[in-house]
Amino acid sequence: MAKVKITGHASGSGVFTITAPNSNTDRTITLPDASVTLGTDATKLPLAGGALTGALTTNSTIDGRDVAADGVLATNALPKSGGTMTGGVTFNAAQTLGSSSYWIAGNTTNAYTFNSVGDAANLFIIKNDGRANSEFTAKQWIQLNGTGTIAIQDSHNVSSIGDSGTGRYQINFTNNMANTNYSVSGLHNQNSGYQGAMQLYDVATTSYKVLCCAGSGAADPSVVTTVLFGG
Repeated sequence: MAKVKITGHASGSGVFTITAPNSNTDRTITLPDASVTLGTDATKLPLAGGALTGALTTNSTIDGRDVAADGVLATNALPKSGGTMTGGVTFNAAQTLGSSSYWIAGNTTNAYTFNSVGDAANLFIIKNDGRANSEFTAKQWIQLNGTGTIAIQDSHNVSSIGDSGTGRYQINFTNNMANTNYSVSGLHNQNSGYQGAMQLYDVATTSYKVLCCAGSGAADPSVVTTVLFGG
């Protein structure tokens, strides 16, 4: 029969007491077949938690997740504090923005497409050249100087302009329209007794023309502006 031996320390004067709990049930303390030291073990992580200084390896799951199968190596993860992503982001499901959900399509055609979930129509497209396409964004706009040698002051989706005669200007698109069912609005600063008008004509998918009038005839304004929606 093995023996149990309790040995006191030769230099110590303290008294160590083993106290039994208030219980009516017999209990057995089974000692391991190894030399151990009772008390706090600096090599073990306390149940209350602490800092893990080494790597954690598992052959099973943690909270139901298979870490080996779907985990991410620390070297490939973006820190919570932020950082620079070197690759692209692909969404395979709807992403919630506010109270609505939208699809964000992949960058397969150098464009990002936003779709409402359940709606096949493209609501909003951001092109790789910075253009944003939707039925609610301007497909083209321009301000030009129509006097003397005509010149573009500022514009969007305009490749060039042409002088077609007094008060007549042709606006050529950088990116053509899909159809001619677009809407153009315009103003100019030439008037006679507050009688100034602008007429749209020669509408095409590649360009359109405007005629600026003041009073009873055509005039060359120093400021001509147009904006196009649709198409």
